[in-house]
Amino acid sequence: LTEFKVEPATINVSPGQKVRLVVANHGTMAHDLKVGGTTGTKLLEPGTSQTVMAGPFDASTQAWCTVPGHKEAGMIMNIKVTGATDGASGAATGSAAAS
Repeated sequence: LTEFKVEPATINVSPGQKVRLVVANHGTMAHDLKVGGTTGTKLLEPGTSQTVMAGPFDASTQAWCTVPGHKEAGMIMNIKVTGATDGASGAATGSAAAS
């Protein structure tokens, strides 16, 4: 997380996948990252980080910084559900680092 962006801006996940988000604030002000604006990190001070689990995801969605005005300034990460499940292995767990 920095002023005012989330990197990566987009992550791709499989249907039913849970994702471990490693979120680091590399900005100069406090930020958070919440999937759908509700589930995610606490407010992170500059130089701090937090790891959170999100999902499982069955539809594409977004995560954003909930500090007033930050989403509107571009602090959004797209979470795109792609591909199809094979039904044999169950839900997968992946990892993404956001900064």
